Amino acid sequence: MNKATKNLCPRCGKARIEVKKWREKIGESWVTYTNTVCPDKACQKIVEEKIATHTAERQAIEKKRAEAKQARQSINLRRTIHRPRMDMELSLVH
Repeated sequence: MNKATKNLCPRCGKARIEVKKWREKIGESWVTYTNTVCPDKACQKIVEEKIATHTAERQAIEKKRAEAKQARQSINLRRTIHRPRMDMELSLVH
């Protein structure tokens, strides 16, 4: 593979090198994936570190969001359980 593509490095602007290309069938469609790297190894290492940082941040946000959703659901469940029934209130009024 190892051919230059029109894809540029987001950090240094050099043309990235295609190192791996493969196809997968998803449902009825074929998807082509391409892995590219910067020809400057030091630059590529920095880009990979940034990607890892962003991935960790995104996972932390998703975890916090899931925990908040779980907390909201448990609060709503408790409200539903402890809420008096309307027919009982009506019978007390008469």
